[in-house]
Amino acid sequence: MPRLSRATRACREFEAEIDNLLELEGHIPKLGADLWAGKQWKVGWYVTMISISAYSAWERLVEKLLFACLSTNTCAFASSLDLSLPTRVSVDLSEALLTSRSGYLDFRGTSELIGATRKWLSPNPFDKMTQMQKKVVDDLRVIRNAVVHGSRKADRDMKKRFGPRATTVSVLMRQTAGQTTLRKYLADLKQLSTTLSSP
Repeated sequence: MPRLSRATRACREFEAEIDNLLELEGHIPKLGADLWAGKQWKVGWYVTMISISAYSAWERLVEKLLFACLSTNTCAFASSLDLSLPTRVSVDLSEALLTSRSGYLDFRGTSELIGATRKWLSPNPFDKMTQMQKKVVDDLRVIRNAVVHGSRKADRDMKKRFGPRATTVSVLMRQTAGQTTLRKYLADLKQLSTTLSSP
């Protein structure tokens, strides 16, 4: 059996994380009707934590893919910074090249991610993202910020994206075609990983 590339392994690990979160999401009806009946704040907390975990898993996947892809072809990155680099470098060196200024990567949405990676990666797997996939990731980012930061800006962004009365729980628990929005987000993230890992 051929050895999987680092990028493919990263996608498989991400998909396994999402499968675990889908299993947790499947417990919501029973929790709301049985164990936590009359304590809907607990269901809301549970749902919100699943969404934050999903977005955190996405951020880890982005980093792993960036480092793996850059390590196999530094040409675009070197050209964008007018550097002389070998075409292939170690994953550790690719991480150092991308995080030397701040120590970490942070993208304010998929448009910023794709804009940056177009300068750094060739080929760029993030160019494969569909509009719907971008929307899902950006929705989850807004929800994560509303919960984690709780700032006025995060609250404004939440209301602007989902409506003036929207809360993180109301958005995630909204039913569409017999499933919660949270479940759809998780399924869409898993499909996104398949998209990114395809040749």
